[in-house]
Formats: sequence, C-alpha cells, structure tokens
Amino acid sequence: MNNFPFDIVGFDLDGTLLDTHADLGAAVNHALALAGRPAVPAGEVRSLIGGGGKKMLERALNLTGGMPDDRIFMELHQAFLRYYTANIAVYTRPFAGCEDMLGALAGHGVKVAVVTNKSEALAVKLLGELGLAPYFYTIIGGDTLGPGRAKPAPDQLHEMIVRAGGGNAAYVGDTTFDTLAAKAAGLPCVAVSFGFNDLAPAATNAHLLSYDSGGNGGQRGDRSFRPAGPGAGRVWPVRRCVVQHVVKPPACVVLHPAERGTQLRAVPVGRMQFRQSREQGADAPQA
Repeated sequence: MNNFPFDIVGFDLDGTLLDTHADLGAAVNHALALAGRPAVPAGEVRSLIGGGGKKMLERALNLTGGMPDDRIFMELHQAFLRYYTANIAVYTRPFAGCEDMLGALAGHGVKVAVVTNKSEALAVKLLGELGLAPYFYTIIGGDTLGPGRAKPAPDQLHEMIVRAGGGNAAYVGDTTFDTLAAKAAGLPCVAVSFGFNDLAPAATNAHLLSYDSGGNGGQRGDRSFRPAGPGAGRVWPVRRCVVQHVVKPPACVVLHPAERGTQLRAVPVGRMQFRQSREQGADAPQA
C-alpha cells in the first residue's frame, strides 16, 4: 500500500534539478562581450541566477557598469537567448541523485512537474536534450501563463495542480522565488541548499524542519522532528536523515549537496533520505 503523502511534487529547474550555471554563465558573458563589458568570473555566476534569464542578464549588466537603455538591453537579451538556445546543454547536468529520486517518485505513483521561470520552450528543450522529459507530466515555464504570473506569484503552482487533476501537492526549489511562490500557493516547500540560493534557507520566512534520525531510521511514529523558527540558522548534522512528514505550510526542509558530504538518494519530500559519504558524523555545513 502506498502511504506517500503527496500526489503531486513540483520542482524548480535551475539550481534544483539541474546545475545550469556554466551554460547560463557562458550565455551571459557572450552578451556582455557584445556590450563591451568584462566577463563575469565563473565563481560569481551562481549569485546572478534566479528569476529567469532576463533577470540574470540585468544583474550581470548592473555588476559590470550599469543598465544600458531599453533598446540595447533588449538586443543583448535576444543575443543571450540565441546563444543559450544553441548551447543549452554543453555543461549542464542533473545534480547527483536526481534521476534516482525521480525514479523513486515515479515508483510511488507521484505526478512530477517542473515549474520554472525559464521560458517553457527552453525548459522543454533542455530536459529533452538531457533525456529527463519523460519523468514529468507537465512543464510550466515563466511565460506559460503570460506576463506577471511567474514565481513568486502562486499562479504556476495553482496551474500545476489543475493540470494534475487536483491532489495533495508540495514544491521543491532553491531561491526565494520558489519559497515565496509556495507560501503564496499554500503548499509545503522544500528548499535545497546546493542550488543558486539568493538567501540562506535559514534567512527566509519559511519555517525550517530538520530531522536527526539518531540511527533509528526515522520510523513512523517517531517524534524527533524539530521545527525551527525563521532565522534559527541551525541545520543539524546528519549521517542518515529520513523525513517522512512535512508540516503544514509554510514549511521548508533543507537538503544538503553531494559536494558538501551528503547526497540526495531518494524522495525529496515526504520521505527524504540523505547518505553521508563519510562515516564520521561531521557537522553538516550551514546553508
């Protein structure tokens, strides 16, 4: 019998399912070169991502000398889009454990969606090139519903539920565009710390929920869940962490990345599993 708590799980794309920073950075630097601007160093690209390509380009231009007039900006944005469309999956890859996780969700009979501020056409193209498109019953882009209806507005998440025919839903993302959209839509939200976070998860207005299994595997009925109020800033060290419930919204569960010692191996909401790559119980880094 399937006791998974959600019928629908929606995911942001950039910084949540996929590490897209290198290809996005190359496209932004192409546009900057056309404007006679210096390139954004590779180490600074992640901080520019969030809210879609246009916002990323705006941030890059402000960083390198300020915004040009509207006509030049639109030309640069079109150049950015042309370059990115032609080079969308050169370096982009799923985060570690992504396909295992999607497969596990499918095994639970969960309907999985992508809800992104990337344009729908680019999201479909990227997921198609990476062979991931079949996992998703719908892909909703920042332009799918028209102007003013992308995250952090709740409209895309409402549409996600409508397209699934209704059901209990949760959303997974990495920036405040995601956490605010989920809060506005009344959905539980999982924030990943390995993405392009514009704020540390502890600094958002979502509640943080973490669980230290203490070796008991997080069996149902265990009451060791520890909700922490906004700004608490504490992410507990884990060796094997299993979360079987997500509290009513607003709620946010912090996941940590493979490159920091943990790897997402199963389902990111409802039942979350992490496995630390080393046996010693070193503290999980702060998000």
